[in-house]
Amino acid sequence: MFRTIMTSIALLASVPASATPNEAITQTRHVGYSDINLSTAAGRAKLDRRLRLAAHQVCQDPYDRELLPYTDPDCVKKTLQSARVQMASVVDHVNQPTQIASADR
Repeated sequence: MFRTIMTSIALLASVPASATPNEAITQTRHVGYSDINLSTAAGRAKLDRRLRLAAHQVCQDPYDRELLPYTDPDCVKKTLQSARVQMASVVDHVNQPTQIASADR
């Protein structure tokens, strides 16, 4: 049931806006994992790749119109740290045994 309700990990990143140096823009991306088997190493690696891609997307300068826009490496690092904490929580829950039935006698 938990997997059905929480099928995405939210990435939040604050990127400095180029136009005004004291202003930061917070961007959010939801990274889905309902199609991934998180009980396997391959599944966790696939989710981590999705998280890295999304972190790079949210950490790009939204005002940079270059072909290869600037991506803030500190933003990517902080965003991935936060996302991986969420990922670890989800993986821990997925890997816990599920009780199907019990009876008191």
